[in-house]
Amino acid sequence: MWQQRTGVRLRDLSDVAFAAPVEDLVINWIERRTEAIDKDALNAELESLTTDRIPESWRDTFEATYPEHLRKRFVNVFDLLEADNERECF
Repeated sequence: MWQQRTGVRLRDLSDVAFAAPVEDLVINWIERRTEAIDKDALNAELESLTTDRIPESWRDTFEATYPEHLRKRFVNVFDLLEADNERECF
């Protein structure tokens, strides 16, 4: 959803994050590409997104990406993303 709302391709973001020697460079890169976006409105939209409201066109990818036990436990997408990040890191 973030990619669709910002126009920033996640693959491009991933490439920049991988190549950047420091996080500030990634932050600056994102900020330059999202200057015209109402970030408060976008954050409010993302914070209210629940797993039952994932667009049908994204459903297969969503379910393939996030394990069922996490999808059932964390219905808020932000919470699910955090839980998945912790799973990936440890």
